[in-house]
Amino acid sequence: MSSVYTVDMNQLKEVPIFWLKKTVAKVMMNDFNKNGVWDVEDCRIAAEKIIKIGNLKGVKIDEVYTFYCENIPPYFHTANNLTEWLIEDFNFRNGPNVRSLFQTFMSTWFNVLDLDGDGVINQHEFKVFWDIYDLDPNYMKYQFDYIDEDKDGIISCQEFVDAGFDYFYNTEENGNKFWGPIQDFHMI
Repeated sequence: MSSVYTVDMNQLKEVPIFWLKKTVAKVMMNDFNKNGVWDVEDCRIAAEKIIKIGNLKGVKIDEVYTFYCENIPPYFHTANNLTEWLIEDFNFRNGPNVRSLFQTFMSTWFNVLDLDGDGVINQHEFKVFWDIYDLDPNYMKYQFDYIDEDKDGIISCQEFVDAGFDYFYNTEENGNKFWGPIQDFHMI
């Protein structure tokens, strides 16, 4: 049985397996059009969902579209299958200046998800994020608490950035379920 979430392990031998598993989960959560990759159309759909679910108005709508639909990595336009996407994402993650770009990306994403602009993400705003991606609600509080390192009941920009860095760069299994639980996929 073929699936759009099949990966060719012969091409991914150098990729740490845990990073691979959580990145497949990330792609699956962002693949709204279910074509097997996270692409430009998926970014547009995510923007529309946050605007609708977050009941956003005015300038915030422009901020969301700018974030979700501009400055995305080139492989969002070019990857034809999940294996290609994963190779490109892994190579991108190890590229020069990516850590700085990722810091900016996560900080900007934090500002987009800070729906009321008060400088923190509260549980309601985090639920909007969770709902956009149809993530398993059983993991929402767990992940909120995981990100909220100082346990003050809100997520700061630095906590959000730290959790994103951990998810994108850490190759060892841990409790970070930024995109919900690890998903099953078929390896060939």
